[in-house]
Amino acid sequence: MFSNIGDLVITGPSLDDQNAEATYDVAGDFVKQLAVHLRRQPLLDFWALVKGTSPPVNNIGYHEGEGYDCPDLTGLKGATALFRGIERPHAANANGNDIYVFICPHKFMYRLIADMVCPAKHAPSPNNAVFACYVRRYEADAQHGTCGMILAWEWVKSDDTEPNLPNDWEDRYETTVWRRL
Repeated sequence: MFSNIGDLVITGPSLDDQNAEATYDVAGDFVKQLAVHLRRQPLLDFWALVKGTSPPVNNIGYHEGEGYDCPDLTGLKGATALFRGIERPHAANANGNDIYVFICPHKFMYRLIADMVCPAKHAPSPNNAVFACYVRRYEADAQHGTCGMILAWEWVKSDDTEPNLPNDWEDRYETTVWRRL
């Protein structure tokens, strides 16, 4: 069902200029690991919250009713902040200083449900959380024009005083690259 995610290229804001667009590859190994371990919710999150489209599952929209148009699926284009450098190791890296983190305060998502007709239902996003998407910049643009690799994505607790940012964002990341106010 989600085997072709690793072949995708995603469009989102540039790592340098929030008003410019850039394209990113998707880490196929991360996607395969999710599929092997039957972690379907992060795969649904990819389609709705990273790519910005409804997930490619049978009968999508069944639970919402005929003619329902899923609002607010902006994917990475809905990012309100970009940080560089996470204050912890990431994957095989000893440090996370070359990791960029897009922060997206999505209002809606698709939730995995047990249903024979359609396994995904449009739902509100988790309370007190923002969506984080981790990207590693290529040292030079790839031949097909992409500028980085999407490594992972997850929900993180939002800050109490600035709910569109992660909790302790000032200590969590080395640098604020840009923020949309």
